[in-house]
Amino acid sequence: MVASPVRATLADLANTPDDGQRYELIDGEIIATAAPTWRHQQVVGNLHLLLRLWVDPRSLGEVALAPVDIILSTSMSVQPDLVYVSAANLVNLRDGRYYGTPDLAVEVISPTNQSYDTVTKLFRYARAAIPEYWLVDPTAGSVLILSLVDGIYVPQTANDQGTVASVVLPGLSVDPAAVFGPGIPTVTT
Repeated sequence: MVASPVRATLADLANTPDDGQRYELIDGEIIATAAPTWRHQQVVGNLHLLLRLWVDPRSLGEVALAPVDIILSTSMSVQPDLVYVSAANLVNLRDGRYYGTPDLAVEVISPTNQSYDTVTKLFRYARAAIPEYWLVDPTAGSVLILSLVDGIYVPQTANDQGTVASVVLPGLSVDPAAVFGPGIPTVTT
């Protein structure tokens, strides 16, 4: 007889040390990731500003930065770099955590976590039915917006100007130059 491996729980996750790493619970396994780089955080900041400039004036919901726990199930708690939750879904925000499926998750890829974001999280986010997932790669200068269609993420195609449109936030197009550039991102209506 083979003993089943002990699966970590949300309580185990809550007891992880405060050591500068981010901890996530993926299918009962606690995963630690190192603190992000300066460039990573610059890109996250630009994306946060871009999303806030779109969401806030329209009262569409809320945008949050990591680290914040997104509890997808009893065996999965993640901390996307950015998360958008529509006004209708804010009822799932309790005790400083979000319980359920957010409308949009954004991960900025670092060289040390590329497969984690592009394979592990992509599969888990699709399984959790997160409607839109952005993979942002500072090294490649790319913004990939993936929309969930029949349980599979489908990439949105860039237009002639190189911008990519969000399905979850209609009217919002993301210009990679604004995400990776030195200036302050702007949105147009």
